Amino acid sequence: MEREAEEANEAVRVAREAEAREVEDNRLAAESKQRLRDRANHMMNEYAESSRREIEGHLEDQILLGKSVSFVTGAKGAGISTGGQMEDLSKRKKELEKHHSDIDESIEKLEEYIQKVEESKKSPDEIDVDELAVPADIHSAQMLILSAENAAIHDALYFLDKGLSDNKISLDVHLKAVRRLAKRKFFIKAHLLKIGQVKASEFSRGFHSSSGPSWQ
Repeated sequence: MEREAEEANEAVRVAREAEAREVEDNRLAAESKQRLRDRANHMMNEYAESSRREIEGHLEDQILLGKSVSFVTGAKGAGISTGGQMEDLSKRKKELEKHHSDIDESIEKLEEYIQKVEESKKSPDEIDVDELAVPADIHSAQMLILSAENAAIHDALYFLDKGLSDNKISLDVHLKAVRRLAKRKFFIKAHLLKIGQVKASEFSRGFHSSSGPSWQ
C-alpha cells in the first residue's frame, strides 16, 4: 500500500509538472502572439501614416501642376494677363530673335571695318594713328581723350617714383607732383565712370527699342 501510495503521489507530481509546463507554454505562446499582434499593428499604423503622407504629397503636387498649367496657358483665374506665360515667352523669343539678327548685322559691319583696317595696314602708305580710333559719338571721344590722359598720368607717376629712387628729384617735389597728378587721376576716373553709366543707359534703351543697336 505504501508503494502504491508513493507511485500514486509520483504520478500526481508528474501530472502537476506536466500541467504546469503546459500552462507556462500557453502563457509564452500567448505573450508571443500578443507581441506579434502589437508588432503587426505598429507596422500597419506606420504604413497607413506613410501612405497618408504620400497621398497628401501627390494631391499637393496635383494642385501645383494645375496652377502651373493655368499660369502657362493663361487660363481664367490664373491672375495673369490673357495668353499666359507661353504667349509672353513667345513674344520675348521674337524680340530676342530680332535683337540677334541686329547683332549679326552689326557684327558683319564690324568685320567689314576690321577687314578694311587690316587691308589698310598692308598698304605702303603710312596711316595716321588718330585715324585708327575714330569715336562714333561725343561720349566715346571724351572717353578716348580721358583714357589717354589717364595712361599718361600713370606713366608720369612711374617716372616720378623712378626719379625719386634715382635721387634725381627731391622728396618735396615728388610729393607735390604726385598729389597734383593723383587728384587729376581721381577726377578722370570719376568722369570716365559717369560717361560709362550714361553710355550703358543709352545702350539699354537702344537694346529695348525696336530699332536695335547700330554701328557707325
